[in-house]
Amino acid sequence: MRTSLIGAVVTLGALLFSASSARAQLPTGVWKINGNGWEGELVIAGIDGFGNVNGTIYGDRITGVYDARTQCLSFLRTNKIASQAWKGYVFDVVGTHYTIAGTVQSFGFGRDVKRVESGWYGIKPALNR
Repeated sequence: MRTSLIGAVVTLGALLFSASSARAQLPTGVWKINGNGWEGELVIAGIDGFGNVNGTIYGDRITGVYDARTQCLSFLRTNKIASQAWKGYVFDVVGTHYTIAGTVQSFGFGRDVKRVESGWYGIKPALNR
């Protein structure tokens, strides 16, 4: 009886893990984005086993993290003008595209530091769908 119960728990755990893993993957590659009216590209170059993400946005380097459980991508963009903290949630495939949407906070440099929050979204074709 005990062996059957352990086997059932292990099987259930494996099923739950495989279902959440399939749903939780962050699609890498090029996303077409619109950040507060500015169109461009978010390129997710890679993500490691710990959820660390690297890539570019509008040609600037980004570093961040992806939480597979909540499907939340958070990353920082810094250039000579400002720093920005981006946060977005990846939606399950709708039709033929992945979608991500969230907010970006901008922090200026220098004496007149301004903090502005705005919205952003992106889409990426879902291959093999």
